Amino acid sequence: MTAPFLRQRQPRAPEQAPLLRQHRDGLLGLLAEAANDPAQNLKKPEAQLPPAPPRPAPATPPVKQMSPTWLDVAQPWRAADAAYLAHWGQCPACKAAATGHADRCATGQHLHDTYLAALATT
Repeated sequence: MTAPFLRQRQPRAPEQAPLLRQHRDGLLGLLAEAANDPAQNLKKPEAQLPPAPPRPAPATPPVKQMSPTWLDVAQPWRAADAAYLAHWGQCPACKAAATGHADRCATGQHLHDTYLAALATT
């Protein structure tokens, strides 16, 4: 097989010459466009790119721990109160217990006892 730059020029038919001269600029523009088109270049087998390496998982920023405020340190019942109220807002048994119609659930009872014990120390 001969290299492309060593091939002999193909003779063309005499009737092609005027047609080629007439459309020379348009043909050269199309050839230049095709040579500069990345999509055209990727269609060639020798221009196939290797697969991209896998991306690492994005780093998650560390969760900032909130330091207790002076209110939490000075009055521990506030933290116990907030914990019980957060549970109470989602627990139907503890909501019913607040009206005196039922008993608290085990978790709610433990949080309520902790709240009462912290309240007694202040």
